[in-house]
Amino acid sequence: MAGASFRTRSRGEPGKALTHVVAIILAAGRGERFGMPKVLVPWDADGVQRPLGLAHLQARVGDCARAVLVVRGSHLAGLAGHALPAPAEVLVSSEPDEDGPAGSLFAALSWVAPSPDVWLLVTPVDVPPASHVVVDTLVRAVNRASFAAAARPSDGARRGHPVLVRASLLLAAFGLRRPPLRSVLQAAGAAVLDVPVDDPTVFVDFNRPSDLAAHLAAHPPVRSYAPRT
Repeated sequence: MAGASFRTRSRGEPGKALTHVVAIILAAGRGERFGMPKVLVPWDADGVQRPLGLAHLQARVGDCARAVLVVRGSHLAGLAGHALPAPAEVLVSSEPDEDGPAGSLFAALSWVAPSPDVWLLVTPVDVPPASHVVVDTLVRAVNRASFAAAARPSDGARRGHPVLVRASLLLAAFGLRRPPLRSVLQAAGAAVLDVPVDDPTVFVDFNRPSDLAAHLAAHPPVRSYAPRT
């Protein structure tokens, strides 16, 4: 059974692309409680402001073999003025609104068509993009446990995002049904690892603008400036 692997980067050493992790960012919601589609919320990282959905893609093209952002067709105009990080993909979902994130995940599975031993890194868009360290921690956890079907960040009773899940688990669960990911993980029982992660941002959700404002107040963007000459 194949282990999880991903792009690795170290100082002075180019990244090496490996093939067993595909990132899926679920961003096809209307964002009605937020007041706008969350995929289009401005996000500042490394001194560059881009929509939050593209910030997730930017984070994941550095450590995953593929990165797929699932959106609605109505979101495309808001993304059009921004460069798409390479290699990344934007998938337009036509699944019914009432299916919610489960519909977006089904659309992604149909598009990616993963083999059962591929690992999927699944996250909703309305969270801070996970760091490479968090992804690395989840990958190492499943590689140490051959029985694992999924892994998620945890801190006691709290569980966060992203979730690293073996494609075989989702392929078995999705068919005519569109079950929520949490239901799939609950049914998998002990095959789901709760992995301690020393990063409080994995437990943050942007349900309302006040949530985003509170996060940005606690974690202001880090800007880099060129030295004076």
